[in-house]
Amino acid sequence: MRLRIMMTSAFAVIAALAFSIRTAGAGTFSTQAGQPICATLDDLHAYVLAGMMKDENAEWNCTLVKPGLALEVQEVISKSAIGDLIKAKVSDGGSSIVGYTMNVGLKPR
Repeated sequence: MRLRIMMTSAFAVIAALAFSIRTAGAGTFSTQAGQPICATLDDLHAYVLAGMMKDENAEWNCTLVKPGLALEVQEVISKSAIGDLIKAKVSDGGSSIVGYTMNVGLKPR
């Protein structure tokens, strides 16, 4: 299901890249408000680009997760000075989702 999410949320996540906490590797963290979990890397790229370009008509297969959920890093896809792209599992105790996100604002649990 394609979700259209307010661009203000996308822009807030992108702006937070400047304050990103680097992910050293696998571990469990707490999600932050506005953290996207995307089905594919292409969806994550589309989400970030849409926020940067303020494109309100862009579509992607991403979900913004609630803050404070358990996020387990499964793989660091790529590292950069402004943040890492990661594959992660997000759990709320009863259900979970696996997808791609950025390490923006992740805090150890």
